[in-house]
Amino acid sequence: MGLFPLVVAPLSQWYGRSPIYIVGFFCFLAFQGGVAASQNIQSLLICRFFAGAGGAAFLSVAGGSVADVFRPANVRYLCSTLLMKSADFDRELQRSARP
Repeated sequence: MGLFPLVVAPLSQWYGRSPIYIVGFFCFLAFQGGVAASQNIQSLLICRFFAGAGGAAFLSVAGGSVADVFRPANVRYLCSTLLMKSADFDRELQRSARP
């Protein structure tokens, strides 16, 4: 799974981020449908692998999208930090919600 962002990130610089988001979304969606319709463990694992590859496009391009939206450097760094730490915030909220 670590190889797909290495391929997708440079492609977003050449072709733009929007096509990467669109292709990644449809790959993710199609292979998730394959996961739902799989009849055996082999097809489930293959579809999960390629669904993860499609989902990796979002994670590898998100930082560049944040940098494009926010121009002042101090705001850009703050928003990038919040984007990257959002998974930690979610984990902490889930931990605090447990009884």
